[in-house]
Amino acid sequence: MDGGRWLCDRFGDTPVSGHYKGWQVLSLGFLDRFRRGATQRAARCVDCGLSGADARGLAFGFHRAMDHLGAIIGSLAGAWLVVFFSGDVRKVFWLAIPSLMAVLILIFGVREKRRG
Repeated sequence: MDGGRWLCDRFGDTPVSGHYKGWQVLSLGFLDRFRRGATQRAARCVDCGLSGADARGLAFGFHRAMDHLGAIIGSLAGAWLVVFFSGDVRKVFWLAIPSLMAVLILIFGVREKRRG
């Protein structure tokens, strides 16, 4: 018996009490790192292109600080929504649909003007 099943038997069934296998956790971790690498390069290029040579360090630092702040606020907002909806996680995920639609509109509906 693996540790996750033992914990479920011992302390009760919870959403994160061992329902995932090791390869699933490692695969998701790898995919998250790959996603971060793909998005961070694009963000760094934008930071470089929009800031002058003397303010690049400030731009990178500000971008990183806002990234961390968004991660903290997003986690707190998600936790608050789960508590607000009395643990009904499905309602929280339904609230993500407008955000997804906004991202799709930005990707497919907004066109950048050519410079020069």
